[in-house]
Amino acid sequence: MLLDMEIVIRPARVSDVTLIHGLIKSSIEESPILNAEAKKDGFRKYGLSQLHDLLSKDNNIILVAVGPTDTVHAVILLGLDGGVVHLNHMVVADSLRRQGLGSLFIREVLKIAKQLSAHRVTGFTRSNDIATQVLASREGFSIIGHCANFWFAQDYVLWSRAI
Repeated sequence: MLLDMEIVIRPARVSDVTLIHGLIKSSIEESPILNAEAKKDGFRKYGLSQLHDLLSKDNNIILVAVGPTDTVHAVILLGLDGGVVHLNHMVVADSLRRQGLGSLFIREVLKIAKQLSAHRVTGFTRSNDIATQVLASREGFSIIGHCANFWFAQDYVLWSRAI
């Protein structure tokens, strides 16, 4: 691990929602991968009230990675459905990318999936998001499908790992 600070991964709290929203919003704004329609939809899906709703539902888990001052440096949104944990969205602050935080998150998700007696963890990403695909592969996930024009005329890959 290359992180130069102690990072704790924990469930998100209501008090984290504003910081989570800011992190997700800036990642959407700055994304070179998302097209205009996808950005608009991302802003709609991850607004403050939507994040509060997600946090209150039993079939969702939101994890945050926080530093020593409890600053949110990364967030991952998980959905639970029929023994499958689905990675819906993951954002790591620009300043901490390529330092192992994504791998820490994925390993924590795998632990949670085992605790929940899930049999599989899945996720999907745009086909041009090579960094996420490399991370998933390194953590034992395999690409199990390709979806052309899946979301706002963007191609996606679906990846999965058995527990």
